[in-house]
Amino acid sequence: MTDLKKQELTGQLGESGCAAHTKNWQSLSQRGLWQVLLFFLISIGALQFREIYLLDLVPADFRELRNFVPPIYQITFVLAIYGFWVTLSTLAKMTNYAVPVVKWSQLGYRSSFYLFYAFSGGLDNHFMVVFYLVIFLYGVEQGHVWFYGSWLEHREKELWGEQ
Repeated sequence: MTDLKKQELTGQLGESGCAAHTKNWQSLSQRGLWQVLLFFLISIGALQFREIYLLDLVPADFRELRNFVPPIYQITFVLAIYGFWVTLSTLAKMTNYAVPVVKWSQLGYRSSFYLFYAFSGGLDNHFMVVFYLVIFLYGVEQGHVWFYGSWLEHREKELWGEQ
């Protein structure tokens, strides 16, 4: 590796920057695994209440809001689009060596599909669809984190001349 290339890499990451980036991606991986654990707990709760139609629990005055609850096929369509979008955008980020982003809001987005199906009365039939898709999405995101981490390690070895 030429001295110019080492200076360029050192300028981008810095000598202590490599260690900081490595610690950062490990933190992202742990956060993603905590989200998976919490999603399992939310799924256990949804599994226990999957046969309950949530609109039956609200007062009769609010049952007329039933017209505002989307049909099950629309929720399934949105779930499919969300799944394709997250998968394709994560794969695109992987090919560009972009820093992975793991946010707690993703847990809320993914868990909300249980709530949508519960309000429309379709959670009993669509529980496993949501569960498997979300576990797949977390797997893709963890793959991105691990891929990025191995790329950082390779880059750090390259920076210090180790092969």
